[in-house]
Amino acid sequence: MVSPEIAAELFLGPLTVRTHVRRAKTELGVRDRARPVAHADRSGLAPPPRRRALSRPVV
Repeated sequence: MVSPEIAAELFLGPLTVRTHVRRAKTELGVRDRARPVAHADRSGLAPPPRRRALSRPVV
């Protein structure tokens, strides 16, 4: 997800999302966005991604 999508999902501004991502990267000592996500996933901080329901035609 990109910052505007995350912002819309969490009812935040894109700049707020970018600030939080930047601070998380700084605290973890990483350079890219994938590392904090992987860390959160491994440590159980992040819930599993939601799966979107497939739209099925009504018969």
